Amino acid sequence: MTGRTITIAGCDRRTTRTFCVCLILASLIGLGNILLTSSISSAGSSPTKIVDPVPHWVGGDGPSAVFDQQDTWHMVYGWIDGSGASFINHRTSKGTNETIVVGGSAEVMCPGLAIDSKDKLYVFYRSTKGSVYLINNSAGAWSPPQKLVDPGNPWSGSPSAIFDKDGAWHMVYGWINSSTSYITHLSSSGVKENIFVGEEGSGSSPHLAIDLSGKLYVSFRGTHGAILGTSNIYGNWSVPLQLVDPVPHLAMGDSPSSVFDKEGKGHMVYGWINDSGSYFITYIKSSGIKKNLIEGATEPACNPEIAVNSNDDMLVFYRSTKGSIYSMVLDKIPNIPPRVTQISPPDHSLVGATDVNLTWSGKDQDGDILGYYLFFDDVGGHTLVGYQNTTTYHATGLKDGTRYYWTVIPNDGKVNGTSLSGIMSFTVRAQQGTPIIALWIDIGQPEIMLTLGDSKEIDIQVNCIGADIKSVHLQSALEGKLHLQVEQLTASQDIKAGVPVTFKTRISLKGGGYRSDETGHVGITALGDGIDSPTRSVLVSYDRKNSTIPPGPDVRPIVAAVGIGVTVLTVSLLAGTEIGLLGVAHLFMPLYSKPKKHEKRDQVTRGKIQDYIMANPGDHYSLIKKGLDLKHGPLTYNLDVLEREGRIVCSRDGIFKRFYPKDAPTVNKNEYTYTQYSIIDHIRKEPGITQVLLAKRMKTSKQVIDYHVNSLMLADIITLKKEGKMTHCFLKDQKGQGS
Repeated sequence: MTGRTITIAGCDRRTTRTFCVCLILASLIGLGNILLTSSISSAGSSPTKIVDPVPHWVGGDGPSAVFDQQDTWHMVYGWIDGSGASFINHRTSKGTNETIVVGGSAEVMCPGLAIDSKDKLYVFYRSTKGSVYLINNSAGAWSPPQKLVDPGNPWSGSPSAIFDKDGAWHMVYGWINSSTSYITHLSSSGVKENIFVGEEGSGSSPHLAIDLSGKLYVSFRGTHGAILGTSNIYGNWSVPLQLVDPVPHLAMGDSPSSVFDKEGKGHMVYGWINDSGSYFITYIKSSGIKKNLIEGATEPACNPEIAVNSNDDMLVFYRSTKGSIYSMVLDKIPNIPPRVTQISPPDHSLVGATDVNLTWSGKDQDGDILGYYLFFDDVGGHTLVGYQNTTTYHATGLKDGTRYYWTVIPNDGKVNGTSLSGIMSFTVRAQQGTPIIALWIDIGQPEIMLTLGDSKEIDIQVNCIGADIKSVHLQSALEGKLHLQVEQLTASQDIKAGVPVTFKTRISLKGGGYRSDETGHVGITALGDGIDSPTRSVLVSYDRKNSTIPPGPDVRPIVAAVGIGVTVLTVSLLAGTEIGLLGVAHLFMPLYSKPKKHEKRDQVTRGKIQDYIMANPGDHYSLIKKGLDLKHGPLTYNLDVLEREGRIVCSRDGIFKRFYPKDAPTVNKNEYTYTQYSIIDHIRKEPGITQVLLAKRMKTSKQVIDYHVNSLMLADIITLKKEGKMTHCFLKDQKGQGS
């Protein structure tokens, strides 16, 4: 089976949209188009046999099931014994097993079960020559049959029935007259109407469902196993829509079965047979999810029926060999958080007016109706403007020359999702004479792998819209565990609007002692005449397998008391802490001589160490040693010098000693480090989260969190509120924040 896009012909826009959103079965793509994915995977528990084989089974006589208000399932099915007599049985999850109808040869068959709001059961079934009967269960006893449809037409599938919110039952059934197929709708309120007329074999096995608003939906088999659907909207039945493409064969009499859950989502199951004779039962959700519950079975698996209880747990019943009936629990599909893509204005653009439309698009794979939290301000995009269901916001009264930041967080009624665009920004230039000017870059190789001492040149394509931009050049920033060096090989260029220019950048890997899983990031930004582009990142991985480890630096410490030194060093190492190791190193520091000829080299080493700590604040001694491939002597000596000169500070963290820049660096709003952005994201989702919980969620130390929280607080991005021993974090202007 392959998916296909099908246009709903003959339906107006309102009818088409209502039908597509509510009916069982598919995703709304644009206006009037349904797309069923062809990607199928297995789901559902192992089948449990609930009815042993009977001598024979009636073709098309599938089980029909419902749940009552106590979440007890009820199931009816038809069968024939060895003498040819026909029966309808009623079973429940509480152990009930009773024969409720007995007839002669082919006199009772194809039962359909419905339940009213008082848990009263109704069974509709076929009899000879296409007649339809009804029985119900009152005070534990089944009523005599009541004829609803007179004989005279060959039957074409089981009747299917359901109750509406006013207590009236509705029933649909198929029948054939000459070479024409019909589906008729009958109700206890007196309605009798043909809702489908088509060629023979094009309207068999109808199944009825009702949504939360009380609208009726009928799915049925078409030619070659296709499944179609129609719905009653504003008193009229819609033009049938093809929901499932034809398959090579269909299981005999195999009607689709569908239900709606408490959220209004539609669910449908149907059976089919492929060219090789293997049996399948497939499940479809209204959001477009499609899974095989039974796949490639050699034993019959057909006539599936789906039922849902008050907890939205779903049970599927189906026929197998010689009339045996199985049930299986349908695995719940976890809710997938929604996503948003911010569209306009482009990130880092210039806007030539003091009012602007912010636009975005939302997507939810579960088909949920989305709402959106909009954050918009001129201090980092952390101020909640409001919640809305539309995807456009008109911002007015903007200040000329001011940069504004914005992001959108979608909500599907259960959880918040994410913005794929992050925090975007634009600058108001009311006198520029053009609506929007934007500069952006595309990286030819967003991921590269380097060996020690290796370098690679990558192409950076720079483009702009709205106006020409002069003196465009690239700027880079480093982050991660690798010691990377970046060189811009292309001089500043004037960029014409719509004409991309390629810049070249060389990235080199220095240092050594890296693990094979360590990476670095090179953030690249294009800057021009009063405008900059969004930063794009190159991921650099270390190719340890093909790297040649260079010799370490020439370290010549003079140790006066070798025996004592070895003893102390051994004891310290046995203690297993960096604190002990550094203590030993400081003990022998006076004996560590530094010839003047190496002073220049030490200055370079200290520069590398300071740069590393600036890029990786909170890294402990061992990580710095490994990241820069330094031995204990030179590293300890230069860390001590940096600390004495007031260029770095350190703090103890259990067995570790962590190092930080002396002063918290200025946080450039909208260009956070990965750690800072993660902290902001956690605080946005959990206002008032503590620093201890932040460290736990981010799987890092409290000291690292303290450092970055302090940086963000100094930048006036977050505020702290002390309650006892706990410190709670809030974004600026978030409810509950401290002063």
